[in-house]
Amino acid sequence: MSTAVIHALPLPRPPEVEAATGPEIIADRYVVAGTIATGGMGEVLLARDPVLGRRVAIKRCRPWLPARARARLRTEARLGARLNHRAVAQIYDLVTTPTGDALVMEHVLGPSLQTLHGLGIVRRGGALRIALEIASGLSCIHDHQIVHLDLKLENVLVAADGQPKIIDFGIARCASDPIDDVDPEITGEHAIEGTPRVMSPEQIDGRDVDARSDLFSFGVLLYELLSGTTPFGTTCQTQTLTRVLTLRPPSLRDLDPRIDDPLSDLVDQLLEKEPGLRPQSAAEVLIRLRDLAEH
Repeated sequence: MSTAVIHALPLPRPPEVEAATGPEIIADRYVVAGTIATGGMGEVLLARDPVLGRRVAIKRCRPWLPARARARLRTEARLGARLNHRAVAQIYDLVTTPTGDALVMEHVLGPSLQTLHGLGIVRRGGALRIALEIASGLSCIHDHQIVHLDLKLENVLVAADGQPKIIDFGIARCASDPIDDVDPEITGEHAIEGTPRVMSPEQIDGRDVDARSDLFSFGVLLYELLSGTTPFGTTCQTQTLTRVLTLRPPSLRDLDPRIDDPLSDLVDQLLEKEPGLRPQSAAEVLIRLRDLAEH
């Protein structure tokens, strides 16, 4: 895979700001160098850890957000810390600051899979290799009884060496930790959380979800990666949710005859509305993808 577009983001703060105020230091350790991303819920900072001599990413919520947002960050830290896999961004620490908790994690020096795909960097052979890595990481996640619930192109970063890494366990749940599923402080009663175009039908309906919900989302990711189009997404959230529940999108081979039938069939099965009709584990999907790669 070409790494021509992979570069360090973002630039440090302007020197005059740092000279006037000094760099921000989090938890008496992490020296902030800049901002990677911002949103309504919080921000992700680029920082340096002088103790271990490495760069880290630090995620923190806005201090005025309700308690459930802070609880979600703690849940993300707890679940992510259980995972150790090359295709999952590593969680290093959860620290407390005067404005709230901050999640310290691996800094992935590269763009999202969505960005690379939009730039035309990912070719079919590269897409299959990426799919194998994501399926392997997903298998590890599910082995720990964690359901990600927001797997999408935007939540896979690609490191400088081309290694994909799954990020953002902000709405993840764990079957062995029931409080994550029922505590309204974290999820909100009857709340539907996630990205509409990648949510499984059972996630939209508020039914119990398991690892097969992530497999549906993985099917959407593969569909988008291989076809350049989204199977369900529209500019209207309600319409998107309706399409997820009712629409059977065209098979990949109908969009591009160069896509092999076995790969197209696998994506079709991942996008089945009923969980029982999909592959039953990420490990099963991984085996099928390996067979496709070998042939």
